[in-house]
Amino acid sequence: MAGPFIAPGILAAAVTALLAANASAEPAVPGWKWQPPAERPFPLVAWYGPGRGLLTDEVWSDVAEAGFNLCLPSFHGTTEEYRRTLDLGERYGIGLLLGGLVNWEWGEREGKAEELVESLKERTALYSGEPAFAAYVLKDEPHAVSFPALAHSRRLLARMDPGHWAYVNLFPNYAPVNERENYIGTRDYQEYVDLYMEVFRPEVLMYDHYSIEGYRFREADYAIRVRPEYYENLEIIRAAALKHGVPFWAFTLSTPVFSYPTPTEGHLRFQLYSCLAYGARGLQYFTYGPAEGEDGLIDGQGNRGPWYETAKRINQEIQSIGRLLLALTSTAVFHTSPQPRGTTWIHEGHGGLVSCLGAPAVLGFFDGPDGRRFLMVVNRDPMKAAELTLTFAEGVAVAEVDRSRADGATRPLDLTDGELRMTLADGDGRLLELIPGG
Repeated sequence: MAGPFIAPGILAAAVTALLAANASAEPAVPGWKWQPPAERPFPLVAWYGPGRGLLTDEVWSDVAEAGFNLCLPSFHGTTEEYRRTLDLGERYGIGLLLGGLVNWEWGEREGKAEELVESLKERTALYSGEPAFAAYVLKDEPHAVSFPALAHSRRLLARMDPGHWAYVNLFPNYAPVNERENYIGTRDYQEYVDLYMEVFRPEVLMYDHYSIEGYRFREADYAIRVRPEYYENLEIIRAAALKHGVPFWAFTLSTPVFSYPTPTEGHLRFQLYSCLAYGARGLQYFTYGPAEGEDGLIDGQGNRGPWYETAKRINQEIQSIGRLLLALTSTAVFHTSPQPRGTTWIHEGHGGLVSCLGAPAVLGFFDGPDGRRFLMVVNRDPMKAAELTLTFAEGVAVAEVDRSRADGATRPLDLTDGELRMTLADGDGRLLELIPGG
């Protein structure tokens, strides 16, 4: 039986509306003074970027060519070094997340509170007018005891420079919490996130979680697996972001540091598209430059590494649909069997999707502009392809957002008796539009 007929008028209207949304999406962070280049609208961060010895056009043009529009440098620079970095950022459309500018540890302590205010006045005067300056980096992976002091600096910055926010990145939910050590300072991870949102009140909620790990289950056998708590962490972060009305950003691991395996294209796609399915509005690569004795996307001399071209290809896909992604609102996330810890199983269908059978998948539902609905389908296995059969309710037509085109246009997909069969590469995802009345 042929797939459902999609009236030309409906498709034309859908494509026109999509292009309009793609051209006028809201900024990634409300009130953000820094603006990304038009061709790279979605926040993609080159975390631990080129070192102080690599402040050259050749190296920084590579950052932009790979699809990144933000960079957190691997060094705390002098004023002159940061000026040179900001010049390069402006030249290549890269916003800078700069650390070492805020002595947040001083908090409101006697003898330090006034000194903190004066130092922030000086720093904001230096950087707030720089076109490539994006945010003040305060702290990576803070203990809860630091939240009040961090919040004090955030409030001061918000008054002095409201167009540039304060960057703080949280621990993952596998940070140790036990009788011997407590990295986060609360009884559990949920309390850690809740307390952070209440005390710090971030403009952007961000955290790291490196989900693909290598381990030895016998002395001679090495295996790669996805951490069992990965999606539970995404659930907690997504819920907190929606509750407080702020965007969240997440990380992907792009270097084989510590016990982590050498990344593959499937590993990168799995992390990036899983986060997008949960509604992430910014993605960060750990790392762009070398760290802990391992190369990132580039080496210590600025040469492109083996994962550079892979990241570039995936980033270009994301940027092609970036404006649309920023215009979507996450409404629900489901998983097929076997159900990961802390997630919701799609046992009754949702939003026009009746069922999804086959390999394990993530299903992220979104509301778009003008009442339109979208579904992101992600292969939950970073190491092998997935065969899926999606069944849709009667009268629902399906189109795929074409990530190979910069305009983010859609193309209709053929259904057979309401079914769509798709093959997803290792860890890959696809964004679909669900069109009622097709």
